[in-house]
Amino acid sequence: MERNLLITWTRFSVVFIAALSLTVVKADEVALSAAKQLVAEAFRYPVSQLQATLTTEDARSRHGAAVSIAAQFTSTNNTFYPTSIGVGRRGSLLAPRFEAQITEAIAKADQTKGTKQGVRKIALANQGYAFVGLGAFGPGGGESLTYVVLPSQQIEVAIKVVVPGEDLVDIDAAPAEYRALMADGNPDMVGRITHLAEQVAALTEAPTGSQQSGSSTASQSGSPDIKQSQPPAAKQAPEAKPAPTPSEEPTSSTPWSIIVVLIMAATGLLWLLLNGRK
Repeated sequence: MERNLLITWTRFSVVFIAALSLTVVKADEVALSAAKQLVAEAFRYPVSQLQATLTTEDARSRHGAAVSIAAQFTSTNNTFYPTSIGVGRRGSLLAPRFEAQITEAIAKADQTKGTKQGVRKIALANQGYAFVGLGAFGPGGGESLTYVVLPSQQIEVAIKVVVPGEDLVDIDAAPAEYRALMADGNPDMVGRITHLAEQVAALTEAPTGSQQSGSSTASQSGSPDIKQSQPPAAKQAPEAKPAPTPSEEPTSSTPWSIIVVLIMAATGLLWLLLNGRK
């Protein structure tokens, strides 16, 4: 009896671990597919030509387990600048010490009346904020890095757009809307990047209804205010938002219900095994 219970419990444990792994993988794939659609919309690029690759494990090896998801987006015809997105808990991607250094650099630039084209801090809705203008460009290419911090959700998002040198990306063959958006000095770019970050963050932890409407209004109203102390612009009439796709709900509810049931079943079998020994 005891031996049979031990065998049953061992088999169930194996099945439990396999089911848990499949549930996590499926949730990541659903979030990746949704993020791919959001990237296509933000950058005005055909979603059919985008390739999305999960890089969560690599990001966790560098930033820790607090990273919830990370992915890289490229194109099938080499006409899209490689773009990486990472979502994590507060302080996982943007280290507090690095944030302090950025804030200090911005303060010094303000004192010397630096241009608004450099690194700057932008106020978002619900006490959120973004650091834009990070990165460097030169003859050999470069990268643009944006951090969006959402304190109310304890989430931060990092978005990096890499511009390779030596014409490794055939930007001239890219769609006209994408080329226009990626042109130097396009004022629409910052608003689209910050809005994309808020949308991707919502894939991992959906905010409340008031947070969603507030962040959407702030990011879609054009270029956000540069000074954090400046009061937010007057709210516009709420726009009709599409209903959430079926893929967003299960990522937060269904997997956890399955996990709870499996844990309870495993605990019951272990209890029977221990009683059998007595």
